[in-house]
Amino acid sequence: MNLNKTEKEVEQILEEVETTRKSDNLLFVAYWMKKAPHVSFIDFWKEPQKYGASSYKSVERCRRKIQARRPELKDRKIAELREQAEMDYIEYAIGG
Repeated sequence: MNLNKTEKEVEQILEEVETTRKSDNLLFVAYWMKKAPHVSFIDFWKEPQKYGASSYKSVERCRRKIQARRPELKDRKIAELREQAEMDYIEYAIGG
């Protein structure tokens, strides 16, 4: 797995398919269609490495890194919801 390659592929998807900015699930579906459209989604989900692809979590991490560097690739409403969820989790984690 080459994360630099994954990051470039994810960035291209985010640039070209605006709906993928709102949902990691849609982003991973677009990634699957780019990497292995001939393979069932379930097979790809279970073993993406088998098809020269990265895992769902790796795609998600790349998306986060890209959007931190390029905020224009964020959906503003979703970004606000994600920030609130992060604050909620922090409050929960410290016992609040």
